[in-house]
Amino acid sequence: MTTGILPPWYYIFDLYKKDHRSSYLSYIGRGETKAGAYVVLSDVSRKYCILGNKDIFAAHCRKFNLRAVEPVAIVDDGHIMFSDTSLTRLPACDLFIKPARGSGGRGAERWRWQGKDTQGQDIYTDATGHLAEEELRQRLVLRSNGRRTIIQRCLSNHPDIEQLAGQAVATVRMVTCLNEEGMPEITDAIFRMATRLDCVVDNIHAGGIGAPIDISCGQLGCASNLGMDASYGRLRHHPDTNRVIEGVRLPFWGEVCALACAAHATLTSYVIVGWDIALTGTGPVLVEGNSGPCLDIMQRMADRPLGDGRLAHLLAHHLQQGRQSMPDVRQDSAMSA
Repeated sequence: MTTGILPPWYYIFDLYKKDHRSSYLSYIGRGETKAGAYVVLSDVSRKYCILGNKDIFAAHCRKFNLRAVEPVAIVDDGHIMFSDTSLTRLPACDLFIKPARGSGGRGAERWRWQGKDTQGQDIYTDATGHLAEEELRQRLVLRSNGRRTIIQRCLSNHPDIEQLAGQAVATVRMVTCLNEEGMPEITDAIFRMATRLDCVVDNIHAGGIGAPIDISCGQLGCASNLGMDASYGRLRHHPDTNRVIEGVRLPFWGEVCALACAAHATLTSYVIVGWDIALTGTGPVLVEGNSGPCLDIMQRMADRPLGDGRLAHLLAHHLQQGRQSMPDVRQDSAMSA
């Protein structure tokens, strides 16, 4: 191998194909983003205060009237703190539970409300069995030691995408970057889907698939997984439901774009953000924002490198701006000598 790219990314970017080899230098790797540009451009104090903490992010969205997933409760250090102080029990609805800090869908659980038992207790079920409301609360309290947890009401997919999404909430991953005038600009987007109807999350790293989105109109291209399973290839149809993916236009596309830009406009200390946006029957809903979005999945789904595109141009612009604002170390050293 002569590309100088590690084996996983050699397959993620399809560099074993002859027509991809000539462009390998244009792919943006993790060493250039997560260990490079993102570190230089990040405001660490803000990173861990807002986007890095899901419950604080929800409060930020409330402050700026951004439509986002609201927590039912926060469980921390053995205590359940309900957002509505009049509540003392979990609500009678489907619940989605996840760590306040986490990524890739790790630690996420979905509990379906099944009604009440003969004693009047609300019953919830997941893949492992069923629990009464009190038992579920106790379970959450036990797992909260050293692991701050968020409880949310489950969202429902828009009817137009139900057959592509299954039971997991499908999301748009949309990347916005501040442009030369300091305004948020949408550069790339993909649509993430679970591969099985019983999946809890749609994350690509959790076995999901994604399709590139034409950001001008919200139309989907062929889908793929992360590229480590050659049996998938490029998918025109969903592997579980056989519903057509390629050519589908996502609902509320204009509103999705407006929501992402409006959210980034309230957080301009971040040069780049990867937004996860759910498409519900009543419109788009912000799920979370990521200050260090993975570009592997964006490049994999688009089947092209981003190093020659608008996002790379904007990142280079901000890096250059940051460099110009830095003090001249050589001059400072000479003056102190």
